[in-house]
Amino acid sequence: MMASAKMTSTWNADTVYAFTVHRSILTLFGSWPLQMKNVSAKIRWYLTVVAQITSIIPLSYEMYLSCRDVESIIDAFMCNATTFSSLMKLTILRFHREKMVGMIKGAIEDWSSIEDPKYRKIMKKHAYMGRLICFSLMTFMYMSYFMYITLALALEIINRNETAIGIRTQREFPLLTTCTFENISVPLYCIIFVIQIVQGTITCTGIIINDALFFALTMHLCGQLEILKIEFRMIGKEPNEKGYRSKLRLLVRRHYHLVQLAKHLEDSFNVINLMQLLLCAVLICVEGFQLIVNLKITVDFSTLKHCLVLNAVLIQLFLYSFSGDYLKTQSEGVAYAIYDCYWYNLPPDEVKDLGLVMIRAGIPLILTAGKFFVMTLESFKDILKTSASYMSFLRVMVGE
Repeated sequence: MMASAKMTSTWNADTVYAFTVHRSILTLFGSWPLQMKNVSAKIRWYLTVVAQITSIIPLSYEMYLSCRDVESIIDAFMCNATTFSSLMKLTILRFHREKMVGMIKGAIEDWSSIEDPKYRKIMKKHAYMGRLICFSLMTFMYMSYFMYITLALALEIINRNETAIGIRTQREFPLLTTCTFENISVPLYCIIFVIQIVQGTITCTGIIINDALFFALTMHLCGQLEILKIEFRMIGKEPNEKGYRSKLRLLVRRHYHLVQLAKHLEDSFNVINLMQLLLCAVLICVEGFQLIVNLKITVDFSTLKHCLVLNAVLIQLFLYSFSGDYLKTQSEGVAYAIYDCYWYNLPPDEVKDLGLVMIRAGIPLILTAGKFFVMTLESFKDILKTSASYMSFLRVMVGE
């Protein structure tokens, strides 16, 4: 399948299947790349930024006050880091708008121009992977946040009962800002509680949709590389094939186009990858350490909470690592696909052309964190090993 030079923005049923969830949510936030210049989109974007900044400020102040135990401070840090991460992801997405527009319009064109049922099946398979990850992340994240809201409500009811019999208690909030809003009236508490539910939902959704869009675009690119490999394998299938050079020229241009899209993907997300990598490494150490300490004392809701956070962090880290590894594998496979073609049916002078293409195709397409750390499953393993070493060190220090 060859993409035409002129991009189209027409959405068909397949495009809707692949990207409608991402478009709907990012449009709500004013961050959908194809609509960022609209006035209404800018207003929604500013409202999203205000909602997240007004979450970061009280959470930072909560950490400064430190009026509760260490675990509460760590929980406030986790919420603060997560909110900041969500804000930065949406901001970076806007900063790289032009490159994001090129990738999305390229995907729309691919879906619009596909004719071969076999190729459509390949694209549908990769689109299904993107949808599955998106809905899985949304389900997991919203269920975890719902547990936080339920816990805050339950603790607040218990605290009010204790206050009624003369025991001094503190307010409970979804975003863990107990010290910041300690002495407030009941109506104001209800207002802040509802606002924090909205703020937390925006934060969770911002993180999910950015990761889901990154994964969906990467899977689409991998699907195009898989189709390209099939096209390369068909070269020379018919002896004395006419128009060989024209077909090879189209395939080389297509490969170049996919290489450029991979570079746009890398440029748009490498800072996000670095930020995600550092955040995941810190949270694995801290939450893993807290989990070990809790298990030594008792198994309660805090233990479940740390397990949920660890699972969320590991899923995010694995998502980025798997995407980079799969893209690298698919891009390297193009050179092998050229080797597997019917080159022996071609004249010797034309076979030399394939060698040059193989040399370029042998350079893998990679996704990095900060342009220096390659995201693969091997790096995922190294991160886990390093984080586990630091976690063991913390456990020994506390034990001493």
